[in-house]
Amino acid sequence: MVWSKKFQTALYAIDGVGPATFNAILNALTKHEVTEQEFWVNKAQIWQEISLDKKIVESIKKFKKEHNINSYYEQLLSKDVRVVLKSDLEFPGLLNQLDRSPPLLFARGAQLTGRESFLGVVGTRNITEYGRRVITEFIPSLIQFGKTITSGFMYGVDAVAQRTALQANGKTVGILGFGFDFMYPPEHQALFTYFLNQGATFLSPFAPHISAKPGNFPARNAIVAGMSEGVLVIEGAVDSGSLITAHYAAEFGREVWAVPGSIFNEFSAGTQILINEGAQLVNSARDILGISPVTQNRQNAHRAWESFSPVKKTICESLDLEALPIDQLASKLNYHPSELAIILVELELLGVIEQVGNKWKLAI
Repeated sequence: MVWSKKFQTALYAIDGVGPATFNAILNALTKHEVTEQEFWVNKAQIWQEISLDKKIVESIKKFKKEHNINSYYEQLLSKDVRVVLKSDLEFPGLLNQLDRSPPLLFARGAQLTGRESFLGVVGTRNITEYGRRVITEFIPSLIQFGKTITSGFMYGVDAVAQRTALQANGKTVGILGFGFDFMYPPEHQALFTYFLNQGATFLSPFAPHISAKPGNFPARNAIVAGMSEGVLVIEGAVDSGSLITAHYAAEFGREVWAVPGSIFNEFSAGTQILINEGAQLVNSARDILGISPVTQNRQNAHRAWESFSPVKKTICESLDLEALPIDQLASKLNYHPSELAIILVELELLGVIEQVGNKWKLAI
């Protein structure tokens, strides 16, 4: 059977209904051919057939008194909260592949396209100046190579990484360990609003009325790891929650990268543990991206070409394919050699191209 988004949303918003119970209910409804409307009135004693415990039954009754599936869904929309099902393009693809993924997500902010390349960045809440410098060095390069920065939106490394991503005109997604009616810590409300206004996206596996509880945050960490190609741990103490995220990433078959630090810094102890456990030690964004300095320079050159005049851009694109003498290049571009020579010299002065023998080629 095909279940409506409104029904799935209402079902998952019932207190006590987690992913396992959610799936068990839908499977039972399908098996017994019970409709959405019939579920709410407990037709054929379906609640008992599913063996729902008394607390969940009471939660269903309470939900029915306060909402119906239409009113609840409309209430979400009035709060600018949208629902993302696994069948929606916006649902992160890698997360969708996990058996333990939530059946749906609640979202606010910029809509995802389904083409993002997510990379988790986590670390201590007590970020040091060293951690800030690492973020400043790493994040802009990751953004330039199309990565969307994902974090748990906690103060410290998480928030600084997201802010840096936005400042670099990149995309970022914060995963919350609570519903959108709440904020933890409370003083993050202003930062949350600022990030939304700057184009960030926020996702939560919890209905808006679910408050922040210690037991919720591991689910948040699992989503950060599960939706990402890999997780970068910048700083963390021995008991840092970022290690939980890293361990989830390893469990899910994702990459785990750790930034080394001073042996005298307690907030580098966690990353040292991860490196000892097999995480890849990284000193730059290139280590994460798996590219050589030459490759990065070529990528940077391609981006620089976007600001060139059409003819200069065309010259660079032609020489990117092969080195050419000026007469062949002029013939290819339908340009007079003497006029082309002036432009070639200008590009040479910019350090973009160079002449080797009688041929012109890219200088990287």
